[in-house]
Amino acid sequence: DDATFAALAVAAKGANATAWLVKSPSNCCRLGYVFKFLPAARVVALVRDGRDVLLSLLERYPTADPAGPLCLGRWVNDNAAILLYQKDPRLLVVRYEDLFA
Repeated sequence: DDATFAALAVAAKGANATAWLVKSPSNCCRLGYVFKFLPAARVVALVRDGRDVLLSLLERYPTADPAGPLCLGRWVNDNAAILLYQKDPRLLVVRYEDLFA
């Protein structure tokens, strides 16, 4: 939750951490907290083709509605959160597919 994430950010800042790696797609919805509590942070957002994300999520949630909140809705929401910060110089957006092109 947001309170836990904020506490982790404060702890990392207090420990003078020079790097902090968190691999969780939902953290794209917490970019505001990251930039608030760690203003010098640099974030790399890895964006993946929605079709591949949909297939992956359907494996994870086989009874989910593909157009529902667990699949398509999640991809749209997460990417919309990233777009809010697309012009922030602290954010670098990288397409997953470009890493293997």
